[in-house]
Amino acid sequence: MKKAQTKEFTFPDSGETVYVEFVSVATLAMKLQRKYPRPSPPVQEVDFGNGVMKKELNYLHPDYELSVSKWNQFVDSEAMALALKRIFNIDLTAEQKKDVKAWKKENPDMWDESDSDTSLWFEEIACDTDNDLESLVTFATGGDPTGEGIDAQTESF
Repeated sequence: MKKAQTKEFTFPDSGETVYVEFVSVATLAMKLQRKYPRPSPPVQEVDFGNGVMKKELNYLHPDYELSVSKWNQFVDSEAMALALKRIFNIDLTAEQKKDVKAWKKENPDMWDESDSDTSLWFEEIACDTDNDLESLVTFATGGDPTGEGIDAQTESF
């Protein structure tokens, strides 16, 4: 079995560094689509004339369109949640563990025993800003959080 590829990432705003696993949100979404199949459209009876009636699937029914939209939202949000779970699955260094211990001591009312040290490190120390989290997700899903690759390609025209 192939071991997941990891690469060093430094959060742009907090400056914290971590090794993260690359993930494919699209692959996770495909797995979820197999587990939770797309809703089926309603069947309606259609008059073809001359007394001929046939049952057909109605893909344009408003309730069906709404259920497909909700299903897509569910799959997308679950895929991102699974991706974040994989991204956040790291082993903290001794220094990072010390940072979490100090943070807990300074903020006793902001955590409880059910919070893992890893989640506290990500949520309270590493991800100072929305930009930190967005950059991490972009990096872990194969994107370029700095935009340097896009700039280089744009300048080549």
